[in-house]
Amino acid sequence: MTPDVAESSWEEIERVGRCLAKCAWEALARASPLEVDSLAFRRTELLFPLENPLLRMARQTGILSRLFEETEAGLAVRSEVSLLDLGPIQMLGAPGEVLPKLGMALKSNLSGSCRFFLGLSNDRLGYILPAEDFQSPQDYLNPGDHYEESMSLGPRTGVILEEGLRTLLRG
Repeated sequence: MTPDVAESSWEEIERVGRCLAKCAWEALARASPLEVDSLAFRRTELLFPLENPLLRMARQTGILSRLFEETEAGLAVRSEVSLLDLGPIQMLGAPGEVLPKLGMALKSNLSGSCRFFLGLSNDRLGYILPAEDFQSPQDYLNPGDHYEESMSLGPRTGVILEEGLRTLLRG
């Protein structure tokens, strides 16, 4: 997640980077090895509907060259979600940039003592928002406060992602 910074400057980027590096170094110095007594990896494929008119237009003009599938409901993108389980370490992998509210909610379903949510790890489907927060822009070319929605496949993407990851967690 992007930190709340006072200004957008190279000096501020360097300050935040040094602070993060210091915190990571201190955490590593205090860390002890974890015993990993199991290894499991699961993945499942999902179909995400292409509901965004701007991305539909990009596909029609050839700007977006990704393969789409024709389904009964219209065009869709096939992608995947994954779960890596290393005993106390669990990692969920999602195919896009998941907004923090949804990512944190999904991460909270993990039971390991070290839990990770990895966005953009399986694919690059754009922004993925919680369904209740998705507000389609009036004008996708000038989205205003709804930029993330304008670069998302659509409002059902987050719901489908949640269902797929919950399926993986159930085994």
